[in-house]
Amino acid sequence: MHDQLHTLTITTRESPIAYAGPWGSLRYDLDYESSITCTTTGCNGWQECREPHVVEGYDGPNDGPDDSEEDAPWADREEFEFHGVLHTWRGGWGWTVPFVGCVLAEQDLDDYIHDIYAEHGPGEYLVDDDWWDETHSSISAVSMADGSPLPEGGWAQRNAKPTEEEQ
Repeated sequence: MHDQLHTLTITTRESPIAYAGPWGSLRYDLDYESSITCTTTGCNGWQECREPHVVEGYDGPNDGPDDSEEDAPWADREEFEFHGVLHTWRGGWGWTVPFVGCVLAEQDLDDYIHDIYAEHGPGEYLVDDDWWDETHSSISAVSMADGSPLPEGGWAQRNAKPTEEEQ
């Protein structure tokens, strides 16, 4: 869906705390905040348009370019301007409009951010997005935001404080 990298910023409030997980595994309580921003001015996402699409007496919300009446203004056109905004027809979604802002930042990426933080620690990372479909994505760290290589893995393990029970 996107062909650009994003910047993931992870800040921490305290060191991770190690605790025993299921089946003897080691888990970490990671207290952090994160944000994702586009590395350019936007990531060219799109969203459904909920505005009415009536033009010259034709109602366009459910009629795509191939399903509309032959003389509808948008017949056989994948793009059409409704209410002053260029729309694109997407099957299953209807008429869509550009998404203003960073569409990746609106995704639920907590599990991926948690994994990047546990592996590499706080910092600014360039992340690549991988879209499974038109609404769900994952991210992976590519490098530090300044272009330097990722730090050695295992950050949480190296920096964890033991729980009070283990002290």
